[in-house]
Amino acid sequence: MIWEGRLRRLAAVATVGALLVVSACGDDDDDGTTSAAAANGDDASQAQADLAGFLDPPGAMPDWPAITAEIPQDVVVYYLARGNETSAIIEDGLESATGLLGWDLESLTVSDTDPTSFNSTMLSAIQAGADAIVMTTADSVMFSEALAAAEDAGIPVVQIGSTEPDAFAGVVDSIAANADKWGQMMAAAVIADAEAKGDTAHVGTVTAAQFAQSDVTLQAFNDHITEYCPDCSTELIDAPVAELFSGQASNSVISALQRNPDINYLFFGFGPTSIGVRGALDSTGFESVRTIGQLPTPTQLQEMKDPGGAVGWLVAPNQFDAFASIDVVLRALTGGDPTIHNDETWPAWILQEDSDFDATTLPELPIDYTETFGALWGVS
Repeated sequence: MIWEGRLRRLAAVATVGALLVVSACGDDDDDGTTSAAAANGDDASQAQADLAGFLDPPGAMPDWPAITAEIPQDVVVYYLARGNETSAIIEDGLESATGLLGWDLESLTVSDTDPTSFNSTMLSAIQAGADAIVMTTADSVMFSEALAAAEDAGIPVVQIGSTEPDAFAGVVDSIAANADKWGQMMAAAVIADAEAKGDTAHVGTVTAAQFAQSDVTLQAFNDHITEYCPDCSTELIDAPVAELFSGQASNSVISALQRNPDINYLFFGFGPTSIGVRGALDSTGFESVRTIGQLPTPTQLQEMKDPGGAVGWLVAPNQFDAFASIDVVLRALTGGDPTIHNDETWPAWILQEDSDFDATTLPELPIDYTETFGALWGVS
């Protein structure tokens, strides 16, 4: 699954994660809020104030330099699709973005259960005449041969959701760049919720131990929990990988809650790992345990429509990823800077049960991507 691949990629960035967490604490945030470490007064009240700034999606893009070069024609972009719901949303965005430029989009499907398919599929795209390749997160070691072939042929490869910016022409939605801010956003939601209930938050973080050691977002979440509330705590709920990605994580979760009934919140690094957990909590007497997580599927958003179960979900726009990926491709093909998005904190916000959202799909920014990127690219 795409989520398992993304979690496995985190094992490569433990050192980066440690540096991020140390350097980020106490800094002022771009949106005018401050971290709890820099705030005076009540920590939980600071969480409430910060959360208020995290509930609405950004309404504008960064001020990127416009592309003034002539748009190349007869460009064919290949997308290495994953065959899941999120991948389909990204593909729709790529279709719109390439169409805006008069380019063609071709899609080839890789198999998460067959790691060799990444290399063979990328080689197929190169042999078929790809002018650029876009893909979602996967460990570059699985397709190092194809990546080298693309570089030799001058074919830019763009990765969405990456921890390896140096391996690609450019990346968008960098995991390392997002980690501290996204961790703070989810921590603020938990502590604000606990404050409203008059509780002290004790959070069980649900993941496999080998992922937790280098999951930079989880590290940031843990640090911000204790910054906002020194009396609050986090502890790892070590779920086997086979459970996490087969909808069986509830087994480890319920066992952990039975051992430690003080746990009153659960953190999930990715939406699909929470499948089945809410039902298990409600059927075993843990109805009051609430959940927080990032990057849900519509299934998790629909589940949140039922009041009382979820603090919220951190969401990021997938079609925005697609348009930004084509922005990278265009800059690479016109002599611009394709690394322009490598170090950006990606737009994300917290959805809660009383937010205005459509649970049948994943949310996007309140921006007309075609109009906005068209202006950036100098096309109508």
